[in-house]
Amino acid sequence: MKQPYTSIILACIVLFSACKAELETTDLAQLSIIPLPLQIEAGEGVYQLKPVNNIYFDKRNTETERVVNYLINRLDSAYVNISLKKNNLTQSSAGIHLLIHEIPDSSLSDEGYLLVINTERIELKANTANGLFYGVQSLLQLMPETAFGNKMIAAEISIPSVSIKDVPRYPYRGMHLDPCRHFISVDFTKKYIDYLAYHKMNVLHWHLTEDQGWRIEIKKYPKLTTIGSKRSETVSGLQYYDESKNSYDGIPHEGFYSQEEIKEIVAYAADRFIQIIPEIEMPGHSRAALASYPNLGCTGGPYEVLTKWGVEDDVFCAGNDETFSFLKDVIDEVIELFPSEYIHIGGDECPKSVWEACDKCQKRIKDESLKDEFELQSYFIHRMEEYINSKGKTIIGWSEIMEGGIAPNAVLESWLGVKGGVEVAKQKHKVIMSPYSHLYLDGINVEPKYKDMEPLGQRYCWTTTEKIYSFEPTPDTIPEMYHPYFIGAEGTMWTEYIATDEHIEYMLLPRLSALSEICWTNNHLKDYVNFKHRLNSQLLRYTAMEANYRIPHPEGLQDAMMVSMGDSIQIINPTNITQIRYTCDGSEPNKDSEIYKTAIAADSSFTLKARCYVNTGRASSTFTATIIPNN
Repeated sequence: MKQPYTSIILACIVLFSACKAELETTDLAQLSIIPLPLQIEAGEGVYQLKPVNNIYFDKRNTETERVVNYLINRLDSAYVNISLKKNNLTQSSAGIHLLIHEIPDSSLSDEGYLLVINTERIELKANTANGLFYGVQSLLQLMPETAFGNKMIAAEISIPSVSIKDVPRYPYRGMHLDPCRHFISVDFTKKYIDYLAYHKMNVLHWHLTEDQGWRIEIKKYPKLTTIGSKRSETVSGLQYYDESKNSYDGIPHEGFYSQEEIKEIVAYAADRFIQIIPEIEMPGHSRAALASYPNLGCTGGPYEVLTKWGVEDDVFCAGNDETFSFLKDVIDEVIELFPSEYIHIGGDECPKSVWEACDKCQKRIKDESLKDEFELQSYFIHRMEEYINSKGKTIIGWSEIMEGGIAPNAVLESWLGVKGGVEVAKQKHKVIMSPYSHLYLDGINVEPKYKDMEPLGQRYCWTTTEKIYSFEPTPDTIPEMYHPYFIGAEGTMWTEYIATDEHIEYMLLPRLSALSEICWTNNHLKDYVNFKHRLNSQLLRYTAMEANYRIPHPEGLQDAMMVSMGDSIQIINPTNITQIRYTCDGSEPNKDSEIYKTAIAADSSFTLKARCYVNTGRASSTFTATIIPNN
C-alpha cells in the first residue's frame, strides 16, 4: 500500500522527528529531493542497483541516448563495478527504462516526467529528452549522497520504491555568470554548468562584455581581445566612490574565450539541456570595446579598459552609424556560436552625459524627432532589436531598457525590484524576475551588520537562503490574466568581489537550491521548514562533490546579548549534519574546541564565538556574541 507524501505531511514528519530523536529518518532523507516535485508517493521495498544493470531506451532517439550516456557517466564515476548495458526498448524486462511518449502526455508539459521505481524496475517517462534528464536528476537524489562524489563506493545500492510526477512551474530557470570582472576558466565554467544541471536549471546567462574586459573572440574585430580583454590592474577590496581612497593591486588581468572554446562550452551545456544566453552589453558598460575601437565613442578617446568597478560615463555613441555597423557584425558572429532563442543586450546603467555633449547624438535626436537622451537610448535598443529579430532571435534587456519606452518584442529582466516587471507585463511583455533585493547571489549571505563574518561580497544586496526562498516570482499584486507573462526567475553572480572558483562556489551553494525551488516548485507546495530539512541531504551531496559550499553558521545568538545573571545561553545548530564548536575567551574556534552540548552559563561578561563543522573538517563562518550579564 502506497503512502502519499505531500509537503504538509513531510513538514509534520520533520516536526515529529525533532521531538523524537530516536525516530529513524533514513527513508525520509532518501526522499529529500530538491527542488520539491509536484507529487511524491512512497512505495514499499527497494530497487537493488546491482553490479550489472540493463538500461532500455529507443536507440533511434539521439536525444534520449544523451540522457542515457549522462546517467552512465555519473554512475561510473561514483560506483565500483556498476555496469549499465544499453539495450533496445522493451516493455517487459527488469532494469532501467527510459521512455519518450509517442503520444505526448499533456499533463507533463515539455519538461515534466513520471518516475516509478519498484523492486523490479525503474521506469522513467517523459514527453521530451529534457523531461527524462530532469527525472534522472531526481533518480540520482534518491541514491546515497555519496553518488555525487568522485570517490568510488560500494557497487550495490538500494533505491527506495517511489512514484513521482513532476512538472516545472516556470519555463525559464536561470543563473547568471560574469567572467568580465574576474575571468573564469573553461573548466570551472563547465563545473558551474553541472551545478545548474543538478538543480534542474535550464538557462546560463553568460555576461561576456563589460567595462573591465571583453571576453568573447570576434574574428572581424581582433582588437577586442588583443586590447579589450586585458586590464593593467584591479581595484583592491571594496570599491570607494572617492577615487582618492582606492588602492590597486598592480597585477595585470586578462582572459577571453576563443570561438572554439565557446562552441565546446555551449555543447557541454546542451548535453545537460541548458541553453546559454550570451550578453553583449550596449549602449553602456562598453569601455573595453571603446579602448579597442575608440571611433565608437562620442569623444574618440583615448580610452582604457576600466580597472575599477561602477558606472562609467563613456558609452557607445548613439549618433554614429559605425557603432551600429560594429554591433551588427558582433551579433552576426555571436548568433553563429549560440543557438539560444535569446540574445541579452544589457541596456542597463547608461549615463547620458556624453550624449548630451555629443554633436552626433544631438543630431540623431533631432533627425529622429526624439524628445531627449532617454528616448535616444530607446532608439538605440529598438534599432538593435530590429536587427536581432531579423536573425530570428529575441532580445532580453535589464530594467533600464524601459527608459524612453520598451522595444516592441523585448523580454525584460527586472533587476530594479518588482515594479518594472509588473509594468511591462501589463504591456504584454515577457518578464524574468531578478531583483537585486533577493536574487543577487554575489551579495553577502548575512545581514549587513554581520558583514565582517563573511568573505567579501556586495553589501547593498545581501540575501540569505531563506530570503531567496521567500521570493515569489509572480507578484500577487498583478491580476491573474498577466501571470503567464512572468516566465521565470534568474539569480546573478557578478564577480567584482569574487576572484576565485572557490569563492563562486561559496556564494552559489546552497543558495542555488533555494533558487531552484522557487523556479521549479508550485508556490502552494513551498514550505521553508520542509525545505530546510531536505537541505541537510543536499549539503551532504555538496560535501561528496568536495564543493566549497557555505556551511550555515550557528543560530540563536545576537552580536550583543544582555542577559540576567545566571541565565544560560543556548546555541541552535542550523543543520543535523554539523557540530557546533565554541570558545568563551574570545579566541577563534577550531576543530579541537569545545563541542556545544548544553546551554552555557552567563555568570560574567565574556565573548562567545561559535562555528559549525562538517565531518570533513570544514567550518562555517564564526558568529561572535558579546555576553553581558545584567545585575
